[in-house]
Amino acid sequence: MAFTAIQVLATAGLVATGALAACQASNDGGSGNINDSKLCTTTGQGTYTFAMSDSLTCVPDPSGGMNGCVPTAIFYILDESCNIRGTYQVPDCGVPFVIEENFLTQLLTVKTIDTTPGSSYFKFDYGNGEFVINNNHCDCVDASSGLESADKCKCAFPVDGTVDKRSINFHA
Repeated sequence: MAFTAIQVLATAGLVATGALAACQASNDGGSGNINDSKLCTTTGQGTYTFAMSDSLTCVPDPSGGMNGCVPTAIFYILDESCNIRGTYQVPDCGVPFVIEENFLTQLLTVKTIDTTPGSSYFKFDYGNGEFVINNNHCDCVDASSGLESADKCKCAFPVDGTVDKRSINFHA
């Protein structure tokens, strides 16, 4: 497919003006190993995990309502041994957002999220695949205790971005 000079210049102009600029999440620099099968299961060479931990911690407040509740949501990219490669929060620009890292061969685009414990959900694109909770061996599980309502979600994806029926041995 050939592009005309006008198409190239038009695209360059859109990029220069920021019209194609994506909302990008920045790596908060987390490190260590996640030893929690609700967030990560070792997946084998060439497969990483995108994970989310969300919670709503509530301390009763006599003024009523949700005044005593504090929500949190953290996203992780974990390598095949569940080592943290990156930690992220939803950027101020909202959803969808992208994650671009030198350890990823493709752009990871988070398309949809719900960080409400009990209905937690995410959908993201990576390479030629779309990864969705309750599909592709992706799941969310209840992690609540005490005054904290919480969910933990995980989804394995191929680092090279190529998805086919035989490309990944998922361990859900």
